[in-house]
Amino acid sequence: MLGNLFTAGSPPNPRTGGAGFPQRGMGTFKVRPGTQAVDAPYTLTESAFTDGTDIEQKAKLYSESIGYPNLAKDQFVVEQAKGAVLSGIKDVFNVMEFMRNKWLLLYRLYRGESMDTFSYGRNKLHSPEPYKIVETMHPRIMRHMFSSERWFKLYGEHDEHDDAAKLQEVMCREQLRAARYREKANRFIRDGLIYGTAVQKTYWKQELGEMTYRTAKPVPDDKFPGATKKKLSTVKRRELIFDGNEVQNVSIFDFLTSPNASSIEEAEWAADRSGWPDYKVKSMGELGYWLNLEKLKDHPGSPDISFGDEFKERKSYSYGVFDPRESSWAPHVPHYEVIDWWGPLVVKNERGSYETRMCNVVMVEPKSLQLIVRVTQCPFWHQKKPYQVWRPIGLEDEMFGIGALEMIAKLSMEKDMKRNLLMTATQLEANPMWLVSDEANIPSGQLVIEPGMAIRVPNIENSVAPLHVPQVSDSALKAENVLTADIRETSGATSPSMGASDPFGSGKTATQHMSEIDEGNLRLVPMIEAFENEVVTPMLEQMTWNNQQFMSYPRVVREFGPLGLKFHDRYEIRPEDVLGRFIVQPLSSHKLTTKQTQVQQLVNILDRAPIINQMYGPNAVKMPKLLALILEQGFDIRNVDEIISVPNEANLLTPTQEHELWYHGKVSPRRSDDNDMRHVIAHTEEIGSERFAETERI
Repeated sequence: MLGNLFTAGSPPNPRTGGAGFPQRGMGTFKVRPGTQAVDAPYTLTESAFTDGTDIEQKAKLYSESIGYPNLAKDQFVVEQAKGAVLSGIKDVFNVMEFMRNKWLLLYRLYRGESMDTFSYGRNKLHSPEPYKIVETMHPRIMRHMFSSERWFKLYGEHDEHDDAAKLQEVMCREQLRAARYREKANRFIRDGLIYGTAVQKTYWKQELGEMTYRTAKPVPDDKFPGATKKKLSTVKRRELIFDGNEVQNVSIFDFLTSPNASSIEEAEWAADRSGWPDYKVKSMGELGYWLNLEKLKDHPGSPDISFGDEFKERKSYSYGVFDPRESSWAPHVPHYEVIDWWGPLVVKNERGSYETRMCNVVMVEPKSLQLIVRVTQCPFWHQKKPYQVWRPIGLEDEMFGIGALEMIAKLSMEKDMKRNLLMTATQLEANPMWLVSDEANIPSGQLVIEPGMAIRVPNIENSVAPLHVPQVSDSALKAENVLTADIRETSGATSPSMGASDPFGSGKTATQHMSEIDEGNLRLVPMIEAFENEVVTPMLEQMTWNNQQFMSYPRVVREFGPLGLKFHDRYEIRPEDVLGRFIVQPLSSHKLTTKQTQVQQLVNILDRAPIINQMYGPNAVKMPKLLALILEQGFDIRNVDEIISVPNEANLLTPTQEHELWYHGKVSPRRSDDNDMRHVIAHTEEIGSERFAETERI
């Protein structure tokens, strides 16, 4: 049945032309009219009497908010931008070919392919030690980074910015939830461990779409005079379906920058490439973000999702995609290669003179049209490149770092060689070779030993004899164990941390195992701190700047914690509420690696608190407050006041204060939340004191 779908008379891929399906390009589009000036913040909340069909009154869009014109019509700037983008790609071509080849080898090593090119037996065996290393370190880093809902904190640089910092923190946390950042960070960290470098992009995204929903309007009730009823009506309109910060991972194979820069901040330029379908390109033209798209009207685009990159194609082959050209894209829709480049250009400033500024250039189809659709000064107030690059191990003057696999790649190859040697020797011992004389004339098929089989030979002594093979020793196995220990020590993923037994036997106590795990966690400290310094801090700094720059109407934000428990009820955040300068403080560094131990120690103190209070005084340990602290800091439960009752000590008198009142002839009434036993013990001690006896004598 499937064969009928691919007969000679069936139409081919429409992008290839012929058979009634000619090549087509993007087609025409109509530019959306500009938004009127926003003098006061608007809201997207619909009332019962308005359908809000005028999107122009809702918010200023991204291109109309930045204040910098698109210079894609300025021929001088366009030629300069085209030269900058193409020369940047050409200058790093050789370096990136070498780097992509290395990343491909590391990826294939992670996927279970061996680097051992020698074959000693029937099958090539591979020890999945690289996979074990990555999948041991990855969940540990994820746990330490995101074990708490409060994995970052914002503070105001000045006192007047503190309130805005709280709302910025709520807004950023909601935007990261909407962007599904945890899911992306999961892949991001795994890529960093495999390739040694992981890249993400933070920017402001706005998307228009046609939405259909129902509204209810109150109308007079015909049956009951003076009463009203709800009338349902359907509303269909174009609106902003997304308007906020967006974080996207960038494939390491599609990222370009200066290889000799020590960090993304020190790199003078950076770029990434991606594939866009025609409707998304057309949308950028309709919104006015990109110009000169008329030339794509009949251009069929690029049919290759790998952008002609042989290493990216081979990466697809390694996980089973044998034709990456048409495997992911819809073949009947034109697609275009887009280069998003960030770097310095000479442009005309506000005074009309030319000077060097950080700019953004978007080029479509760099291998054919080389169409410049956007040239503008850096549209963000923070004036930084929108990339964050994480290196588990970073070196000076090297943009691309070292991950968990690079230093064990050759060790893994050597281990595979030892394993293949061992298995081949075992096969020779189990299936021995035979010496057969020419006079015997015995077919080789008869030399397979089977019980009860007889072989006829002319001379029993000299016709057939087994080939002597030395007995297999455990030298290859010992060498493999040595390599296993070396691999795990090099990567920092020791046997106890991955839940595996020691290759040399387990004669250690539980305390020794825990000590090894703690020491192994220390190897993660620089990686986690690098993630905080290279990713979390710059990402949140850029997000807070973007919120100030592009927010133009109030947002209603609800913040939830683990298991659906509310941190707060709700926030209505206006554009004027997020202004200021802020300090980003990540909270997930190596201090959290001991969080579980600290929580357990606090629980132990809580268990011993009654005895401690009897020995050192009734207020030595404030038990309700300690319990609240354990629930809040140890389990991220913010609404502890709904679970336990924390006494308001401002309204409660201590036994000492009550004695002072007694000495002045006053007796304080008992309160409902007084600790009676504590007061009885304290009063008994006070009655037996010399001070009380002296007071009684007077």
